[in-house]
Amino acid sequence: MNKVYVTRSSHGRAIAFAVVNGKIEILYPDNFPDEGYLDILGGFRSKNYPDNAVNDGSTLDEILDAVCLKLGQAYPIDRDNVKISNMEPGRYFPRIWRGLYDPGSAYVFNSVDNNQTYGIPHVNSKVAVSSIFNSLELLFLYIEPSATNMRAFGHKVRELLIISCTEVESAWRSILEANSTSRKHSYTTSDYYRLAEPLRLKDWSVSLSNYPSLGEFSPFSSWDQSSPTKSLSWYSAYNAAKHHREAKFEEASLGNLINSAAALHVMQAAQWGPEIYDVFFGSQKSPFHVVSCPQHDLSDIYLPDFIGKRALSHKLFFG
Repeated sequence: MNKVYVTRSSHGRAIAFAVVNGKIEILYPDNFPDEGYLDILGGFRSKNYPDNAVNDGSTLDEILDAVCLKLGQAYPIDRDNVKISNMEPGRYFPRIWRGLYDPGSAYVFNSVDNNQTYGIPHVNSKVAVSSIFNSLELLFLYIEPSATNMRAFGHKVRELLIISCTEVESAWRSILEANSTSRKHSYTTSDYYRLAEPLRLKDWSVSLSNYPSLGEFSPFSSWDQSSPTKSLSWYSAYNAAKHHREAKFEEASLGNLINSAAALHVMQAAQWGPEIYDVFFGSQKSPFHVVSCPQHDLSDIYLPDFIGKRALSHKLFFG
């Protein structure tokens, strides 16, 4: 396989390139101005740049010189931050986001078109979560989400906590099975903990947009492999309130519900990309917004197949 290099322009745009049979193939920034020379490839533009001085054995500096010559002054690249891609162009792990997202910068790089790639499961996931978020915001009209109310509990809070955590479990199972060759009749949190690393769940934090005084929620930051259920206090509370309401009713608290809903937002963003709830890119509504998210190394992001022009194809993370 040809070495594929990835970097960013001074504007932060992702740029990838490779030398193929003496030609430089470039994955251009999404708004590169020289459209007369560009081919449209699944929303990304690519172009081969022939140069007799460049061949498969050229040094990186020689390749970068040729790339810079083509991109010109419009998109100077970061020559000191060029990575070799770990992912073959056109390949991706299903339901595991590997892109670029800079909160507040109005820039997203995501090679996977979720609607096209996943179809109905993606749509149903968005609809199910949207319904839960709508119910949560309705509940906020009756119980103010304030620090003094975090321990408030009740039947409606319990119902929504159960639904929210059930949807988190559904996401866990779907992602795990989409990336594994084997299936089990039932799973435990020990099984689901395997997702913490590929989804980088501990790196996510969110905040309630209308209630910033409550601070950040990092629902997976304490997840521990040695105690995969109890280390998620909101999830442990769900189990207690679900199976033993009479003795553990107070576990169905507003604080645990909000954390479970925050976990749901994180699971959606970690699957499909955080732009799903960004006002500039996604059409979905959430009471939360992303405060921090994984900054994936350029070598790990998914790239469209700008060399062979083939459609995306998946590989199993746990295969």
